[in-house]
This record gives sequence, structure tokens and C-alpha cells, in this order.
Amino acid sequence: MKIRKTIYIFLASIVVACGGASNDDSPIIKDNFTIEVTAQKTTVNIDEAVSVILNASDVISNIKVSTDNFDTEATVLPNNTKNSTLYFKFNAIGSKTISIKSTNNTGEVAEKSVEINVVRGNAIKINSVKVVSFYNINQTWDAEYADTDVNRLADIFFILLKPEVNLTTGDFSYNNWYQSIVKQNQGDLIWDLTSENLYIDPDFSIFIGLADDDGTYNADLLMGPPSEREIKLSDYLATKPTTIKYTVPEINLDIELNVEWP
Repeated sequence: MKIRKTIYIFLASIVVACGGASNDDSPIIKDNFTIEVTAQKTTVNIDEAVSVILNASDVISNIKVSTDNFDTEATVLPNNTKNSTLYFKFNAIGSKTISIKSTNNTGEVAEKSVEINVVRGNAIKINSVKVVSFYNINQTWDAEYADTDVNRLADIFFILLKPEVNLTTGDFSYNNWYQSIVKQNQGDLIWDLTSENLYIDPDFSIFIGLADDDGTYNADLLMGPPSEREIKLSDYLATKPTTIKYTVPEINLDIELNVEWP
């Protein structure tokens, strides 16, 4: 009896073990989706567009792109393809990381990054902006104040626009680049930008906007349209002045940019 009992227990343990093993027969899903990213160039100048080619092992459903470790990102939706070309441009000097996450149609995610070294090239640096005059300077812009009250004067700020590259087409279009602090009640109308590291390729133009900050409403000091005026930096390539003067006499506009040439 003792021997039979031992045999029974042994056989039962085999059945239990086999039963446990059968539960693991389901297929193990492995992540086989991979991508490769290749930059057209790994060293580029300020404002120079660089293309990055993405090749995937499967059809891509979406691409997420970031240049700040996904603190911010842009999403691209490819059209039933295993590859894509993306375009980038940088405004600052130094090493930049382009991070790309791709997802296939089954939800698998692959991530790769590429390093780009950005150098100054021919870019000029804008060190300061001075507004010498504008329409209705020293006059009332805030009508709720008396003619003798300093608060009637414009609270001035400016915006600079420069070309940015479209992520998917490589085309250039003008976008907001820099917005200054507000000079209350006109202030001294000089903005020191030395530490802002504002570099721009002189083959581009700068567009500048000037406004009176009234909180919920900004008055256009350039009396637009147009609300931004173009400063063609290429006009100064031959002489390379340290001060670029821009005037529009019909609106009493006089602006000076202090710049540094490479």
C-alpha cells in the first residue's frame, strides 16, 4: 500500500506539472518593429535646413518628433509608408538632439535619435534694438489718463519674426521668433539683447512688429496693415555696419539694430 501511494503521488505531480506547462503555450509577442534615422548632415549652420530620413521595418501610423527630450513634440501622420523625410532648422549654436518615436499599425513603438552640431556660419547676432521714434511718440495712447499723466504714454514691446522650416515639406515661412519685455510708459526704448543669443542668417529678412501693451488689447504702433515691417539684412552684406538703421518716414518710424557680424 505504501508503494502504491508513492506511485500515485508521483503520477499526480506529473499531471499537475504538465498542466502548469500547458498554460505557457501561448505565443510570446516580441517587439520586432525597428527604425533607422539618418541625417543629411551632422554639422549645420544657424538657420540651415537639414533633412533627416526615417526608414522603418513596417508601415508607420504616426511619428512623434522632439528636440528637447519630448518636453514638447510634434506629430506627423504618414500616408501608408515605411519611410519619411523630416526637416529641421536651429536658431542656437551647440549640440542638438533630434528624437523620433514611430508607431506601426499594431501599436509597436520604436525610438531613435540623431545628434546635430550647430555652428554659427554666416549668422549675425542682434545685440540690441533701439526705437528712436514711432507714430504719435510722446503723445496719448491710453486715453483714460489725463494729458499730463505719464501713464498715457505707450507701453511698448516688439516682436521679431524670422523664417522657420516646415517639418514635412522643407518649405520656409515666417513665424514669431522673439518677443521683448514691455517698456512701461515708453521707458528708455532700448532693449539689450546680448544675452538672448539672437542669431540669424543675413540672407534672410527680419520682420519687426511694434505695439502698445494694454493688457487685453494691443495697439499697433506701425499703423498697419502691414503690422510687421521687413528689414532686409542682405542689403548690408557688403558694408557690414554694426548699426542697422531702419526708417519709415510716413509713420515716423526710426529703429536701430546693433548687430555683430562673424
